[in-house]
Amino acid sequence: MNLLQFGNEDITTVSLTYTVNNQDRTMIIASVYMAIEDQVPPPLLEKLVQHCTNNHIPLVLACDTNAHHPIRGSVDYNHRGIILSEYIATTNLEVANRGTEPTFCAGNKRTIIDVTLVDKVLYRDIHQWHVSPDDTMSDHRQKQFSVQQDKPAAVCHRNVKKTNWQVYEAELNASIGLWFGRIDTQGDI
Repeated sequence: MNLLQFGNEDITTVSLTYTVNNQDRTMIIASVYMAIEDQVPPPLLEKLVQHCTNNHIPLVLACDTNAHHPIRGSVDYNHRGIILSEYIATTNLEVANRGTEPTFCAGNKRTIIDVTLVDKVLYRDIHQWHVSPDDTMSDHRQKQFSVQQDKPAAVCHRNVKKTNWQVYEAELNASIGLWFGRIDTQGDI
């Protein structure tokens, strides 16, 4: 998939093909820098989001937004944060950030300006999103998460032979209310 039209000095976009249940699938992943002096969201980002929406391609965005808003865990907000949050609300994107661990640390400044945005289709498959405590040799801390789509759905079943019938009867009695006792034979009915 040719993604050159969705890349520039601030946006790097790649296509990732993966397999789920023996079927090849594609997602697009982009690293996005939103310079403090530029429009938010960048027009090229809007085009990428629209392309993925129109073509039903899951999208993951790792963004340095230079924006603050409580929806991303910040304790404060700024105008950029409001505009970006309003934009996100009009898309199929969800904020994957969890917690209030700072993503940007420079001197005594600690903020949450890095945001992971994920397509709603993929959102339920994002697990263990966190800010890594490891040194990155940068003022931005590493964000980590996993995408787990290939896990089989849990199958629930009950083994009737292991049923505690006394507990069952007590719970049934409590939920039904008035109970006249055990029914062991047809004559008890």
